[in-house]
Amino acid sequence: MRVVQVSAHYPPNFVSGGTLVPQRMAHDLVDRGHEVLVYAGYLDENRTPLETWVETDPRGVVVRWIVTTPWTSWSDPLNTFNPPVAEDFESWLADVRPDVVHLHSLQTLGGGMVRAAKAAGAAVVVTMHDFWWTCARQFLTPADMRPCSVVVDCGNCPCAVSHEWLERRNAHLQPMLDGADVILAPSASSASVLIANGIDPRKLRVDENGLPPGEALDGSRTGSRTDLPLRMMYAGGPDPMKGIDVLLESLRFVPQDGSWSMDLYGVEAVGRDLPLSVRALPAYGRAELGDVLGSHDVLVLPSVVRESHSILTREALLAGLAVICPDTLGPEEAVRHGVNGLVVPAGEPEPLSAAMTHLAGNHDMVARMQPAQPAATTRRCRAQADGHAEPYRDLRTARTRGRVRVGAGNLISSKERPAMIGTPRIRVATSQYQAGRPIGANTKIATIITTSRKLVPHRGCRREKRCALTGVRGRPAS
Repeated sequence: MRVVQVSAHYPPNFVSGGTLVPQRMAHDLVDRGHEVLVYAGYLDENRTPLETWVETDPRGVVVRWIVTTPWTSWSDPLNTFNPPVAEDFESWLADVRPDVVHLHSLQTLGGGMVRAAKAAGAAVVVTMHDFWWTCARQFLTPADMRPCSVVVDCGNCPCAVSHEWLERRNAHLQPMLDGADVILAPSASSASVLIANGIDPRKLRVDENGLPPGEALDGSRTGSRTDLPLRMMYAGGPDPMKGIDVLLESLRFVPQDGSWSMDLYGVEAVGRDLPLSVRALPAYGRAELGDVLGSHDVLVLPSVVRESHSILTREALLAGLAVICPDTLGPEEAVRHGVNGLVVPAGEPEPLSAAMTHLAGNHDMVARMQPAQPAATTRRCRAQADGHAEPYRDLRTARTRGRVRVGAGNLISSKERPAMIGTPRIRVATSQYQAGRPIGANTKIATIITTSRKLVPHRGCRREKRCALTGVRGRPAS
């Protein structure tokens, strides 16, 4: 079977959680004897835009690169719709003639890639690693770093330009998903949000990201410690989206009484007034992950943007750490408040400071949290690839017979499915409706989206029409 993996960015040019998934899936499929090709964007200011070339990586995967450097800005129209890239992709597909095209992150490549894949006669799978299909900034958080309404039509977030601009963008972008046979989300919570934003639930499946191979994390932490300073760590680097500014502000309010320490990985100490118990350390590599996690007691994840998944949260929990995380969907899906960690409001220094202070003064509580497993299903990359290979074949067979059923394919094993698949129940409750016009700045709003596990407060509700579509029930905010 010939499979094409498509990604806006790809290692080694750009490494992130969303780019490692297509690479790992490509390598696993090659190991299974399939022919795998990759079409990926390339960032390099010294190369000409739209320049293309082909490389074969050490695992035998053929990668066709195309330079997309000028279009990384979220406000750039070519970030969303890039006809020259789509034309190149369509021409290349005519030559390689794949059975399956699996599209991952598409910013800078554009939504037209889905239509090009469908026009090529391939079975089409789309993985939504973030919320780019409904939020141009990808993470449902505007420039002020205050999370906006998870249902974008119910809010008035300015996004990358303005809310009206976002509505026009989405009205043109989402119909391109008609060409997808299956749409994947990396967590149940992200699937809930995508459905609330109009993604077809008949096509949507949850496809939990697999933990990388070769990592023996279970029990890697060096035992319970109740009589020494609590060893906390942060690994998000200097990116404000990862919450470093919120964390540094919160650390100012944690008592400097010797009961804790904090290691900041990937953060420079220069120009920062760090408390004595805080160290700025270089970023670590994946080969060092086990040792790093094993030498700490608590992972602090202060991200201020909404994340569809969090590999690090799951890795830390499996390694025996307690986790303090924000209510930003993907991370909190794995953390059960008070059982294996604490969940705090995103972007607010005071609750984060209180959580760290509480655990620093309650080592027995931390020791009880540490053996607990992640609340969400976890699996290895091999299991994720297992969940792709058979549906790929089924989709190819159905495509050649001229009949592809919407949402065809079992992308999760039957053992995992009860906890991970199924249309989540979504209800939005607001303190009042103002149908057809934006909620004013002085209007008190408490928007709540529920999955099967818990209530998560969010700000903003704008349109009764969209609220009705997502199952709104109005009631006074408590």
